[in-house]
Amino acid sequence: MRYTYTIYFLLIQIGLAVAQPCIRGQVLDKVTNEPISDVLALALDNNIGFKLDSTGRFELCFEENQTEYVLDFMSSDYDHLQIVLQPDEIETEIKVYL
Repeated sequence: MRYTYTIYFLLIQIGLAVAQPCIRGQVLDKVTNEPISDVLALALDNNIGFKLDSTGRFELCFEENQTEYVLDFMSSDYDHLQIVLQPDEIETEIKVYL
């Protein structure tokens, strides 16, 4: 009986992880097409900051679906950029050019 509960728990956790909408992408210099990692990135609707790795890549997962996703990208060396994504646009990796 205890193993049955463990299996149900694991299946629920897997289901929740799969159901989370995630935005994956990379921030690039619009002139050189080189990755940028020194960027402050925020999900405005949720007030969530997220970090870019050394290749400018990021992944941001939300607890629930939203009608739109507003992301803000800021850097002292580049112009500020705000993008709005619809739910059907987050299925593929996005490229953000600063």
